[in-house]
Amino acid sequence: MVCIAYVRINRSVTKFRHFRGQVLQGRRTGSHKGRPMIANGVVLIDSDSKRRAEIAHILRGKDVHVEPYECVADFVRYPVKAAIYLIRDEGDVIQEMLDADGPLDHLPVVVAYSDEADAPRIVSAVKMGASNYIIWPFDETILELTIGPYAAKTSNIALIRSRVLRAKRTLKCLTERELEVLEHLARGLSSKEIAIELKISPRTVEIHRANMIVKTGAKNAYHLVRLAAESSLDEELQAPGLIAA
Repeated sequence: MVCIAYVRINRSVTKFRHFRGQVLQGRRTGSHKGRPMIANGVVLIDSDSKRRAEIAHILRGKDVHVEPYECVADFVRYPVKAAIYLIRDEGDVIQEMLDADGPLDHLPVVVAYSDEADAPRIVSAVKMGASNYIIWPFDETILELTIGPYAAKTSNIALIRSRVLRAKRTLKCLTERELEVLEHLARGLSSKEIAIELKISPRTVEIHRANMIVKTGAKNAYHLVRLAAESSLDEELQAPGLIAA
């Protein structure tokens, strides 16, 4: 369990303001709510049919349910939920997969793999959201640790990182003006105060807030503020108020 001893609002707002300037690109969102969940399952995405079949055979030999796909487009057409997404790192497939998973849907553990340990690609994959990176052909021990029964038991830091990624992906659907309103909400301003700051009417502020709730699937304004705070949690991991227990 992760406990946040205190919330440094000013710093969170500053980080959120920086994030706001980065979310006006790549606004693809999708939702597969209601899709079937496969227990002890792995979604496998690999464009090479021979390698895909070989990996599926290895995993099934370990009593792991595998749903193989050739590409993200196939997954979007026939989606399922799984604890782990095992994705071959080629092109932009990792980013495409994360974009396709839906703004407030569950965030799976993404394990990327390739034929060689190329440091820049590994770093890029992790920044996009991969929780782990392994090399093909898979080492049995590493595969067991990555895909085995303990794979879904992520650490406290990994859980925080998942929340950060989900919050950032969710907020990408907002317009620049909506992000400005959210920034002021996170500072604790009322609709009237926000209207004065942005030189718009209080009614317009209320409309923006209502639109944000609909777009993000948030339950209320408090949930919106929490998303804004979570989008900056990755930069707060070293803060003295963050306690892992």
